[in-house]
Amino acid sequence: MGMPGDRHTRECPYCHNQAQFNFVKENGDFFAAFNVRINPEDEKSAVQRNDIGVFKCCVCGGPLFIRAHGPQLQNLDIYPINIPTAPTDMPEKIRNIYLEALRCFGVRAWNATATMCRRVIQECIIDKGGEGKDLYHQIDDLAVKRIITDDIKDWAQEIRILGRDGAHADVPTDVGEEEAKFAVEFTEELLNYVYILKARLQKRREKIK
Repeated sequence: MGMPGDRHTRECPYCHNQAQFNFVKENGDFFAAFNVRINPEDEKSAVQRNDIGVFKCCVCGGPLFIRAHGPQLQNLDIYPINIPTAPTDMPEKIRNIYLEALRCFGVRAWNATATMCRRVIQECIIDKGGEGKDLYHQIDDLAVKRIITDDIKDWAQEIRILGRDGAHADVPTDVGEEEAKFAVEFTEELLNYVYILKARLQKRREKIK
């Protein structure tokens, strides 16, 4: 695989376009090759070549750092992986927590992703008036009040369980990638149902008037 060349194409983590990335060229190319010990704690450890480069998106100008390493430079570390975005048609506190969940998912922190998605769900349920001694009862209360549907209630309970598993030590297995992806996708659907669609409908009505 190796280091991508100048003018290569990939999805930009900033503007999310399929964009061309060019080497940053200020005082020479931002590119270097050097050897790094495989085991940094062992002075006699074998070394492997590392290539690093700094690129810039031709659409938005966002910078990208890429490191190629491994026996055949087959491993690529790319920073940032993704810059998450979220609609603004929701309370700022909930939006910030949701963005934190997306950042956890972007760095493959599956337990943290599920935990933060659970936090988003609870903040949303409380914001909409869900009452009860714990999240289980708060979710059910919101369904009784018909603010969320029974299907959404059931899925919210699934996120509650996943988030508990991600946060607690007394569970048989950690949250995996598939479960974390489900947590993110459903959390997005809940936010769309509770906040985004209603906000868009209101804007549509105001535009018609």
